[in-house]
Amino acid sequence: GQPQTFEVVSLREGALPRASFVEIDAFREDYFSFNEDLTATQLVLSRDMKVVAAMKSALDKAEGASTDLAEKIEKTRIDLLNLDERLTGNKTKAEIGEQSKPTPQSADGVARNALSSSTHGPTGTHKATLQLATERLIAIKGELKRIDETTIPGLIDELKQAGAPWIEG
Repeated sequence: GQPQTFEVVSLREGALPRASFVEIDAFREDYFSFNEDLTATQLVLSRDMKVVAAMKSALDKAEGASTDLAEKIEKTRIDLLNLDERLTGNKTKAEIGEQSKPTPQSADGVARNALSSSTHGPTGTHKATLQLATERLIAIKGELKRIDETTIPGLIDELKQAGAPWIEG
């Protein structure tokens, strides 16, 4: 029953040089931060899409509905759809198996694979993919923030002035 010490050694060397534990931990931290940011962005985008859909319904019931307001709501819906495509890819292409441009969502899978299935740690490609996805996510978040904090509240005010029923948002 006495504890014994032992050393774990690799059975063989891999084709790629193994990353240091410090390098793997730094990549893991970057990935977790990115993934949290991606999830939060997807939640805000989803909520805003629901609010815009509710706006369209409320506008139909408004006493003073105008085509100008309808066009603004539709433009916001299109802007959100475009952000969703930039964030997650073209859903129509995905349905038929056609590839679309790399997105933060697709990079999430690449980075996750570097941590879960790789025996050598993140490669330069993994790191570059995560960096590019982070930069794209920052740009998308900036546009989404403007819509979420400025455009949607402005449209809600216009709906109120048009006599539309209250919507959650």
